[in-house]
Amino acid sequence: MHGVTRIFDLLNLAGQNYKSGEPVLVGKKDGKVFSADSSAYKKNCFKLAQALLNSGIKQGDRVATIINNRPEWNYFDMAISLIGAVQVPVYPTISEEHIRFIFNDSQISGLVVNDAKVWNRVRTMVNEMPFVKLIISIDKTEELTSLAEILKKNQASYPSEEVTGISKNIKPSDLFSINYTSGTTGRPKGVMLSHQNLISNFTALTGILKQQPAKRAVSVLPLCHIYERILNYTYQN
Repeated sequence: MHGVTRIFDLLNLAGQNYKSGEPVLVGKKDGKVFSADSSAYKKNCFKLAQALLNSGIKQGDRVATIINNRPEWNYFDMAISLIGAVQVPVYPTISEEHIRFIFNDSQISGLVVNDAKVWNRVRTMVNEMPFVKLIISIDKTEELTSLAEILKKNQASYPSEEVTGISKNIKPSDLFSINYTSGTTGRPKGVMLSHQNLISNFTALTGILKQQPAKRAVSVLPLCHIYERILNYTYQN
């Protein structure tokens, strides 16, 4: 497992498995391809983690994410876990009724949306939730702070002693994520997953993939789907 006992330990592997400047995560926006190498990947995660702390998000808090498949999904996934908060990934296509149920059932303290389209769907319900401390949009969205603004504001937050200090004390058995079912059989049901729950799965898959190694993989299923999420970690391991 190369010393991977918490999900965010994968950030250290990225620096070992990829040459300096070599793309680790690749995406496309407005018709243009963009990428992040191992250094940018790790720095962005730490900057976001510090920003979450500065906004009052603390260990154990739930942060919901409604994000399409894109490199930035990984930034928030790692940043949330670095400070011991709990990610609650939500399917972008489920009904407003189910989104509202998930937000209330998990008692979210923070929310990350993909863009204005997602924000317009959830704005009314979120404004009714006084326990939400922070709302971020990856793409520029009126009313909300964007990812680019946060990264710029927290340029000096890497390395962050505060984030490093918290992450050192996070245990493999600590709660990492609450994954809700899509709601096709009734109300969504939340599954509480620890770091070691997911690590045991993707380390088992690593041995299989090494039989037919691939340098690049395309993310197809929604990353909030546990199967795609496991594969995402597998390729980073």
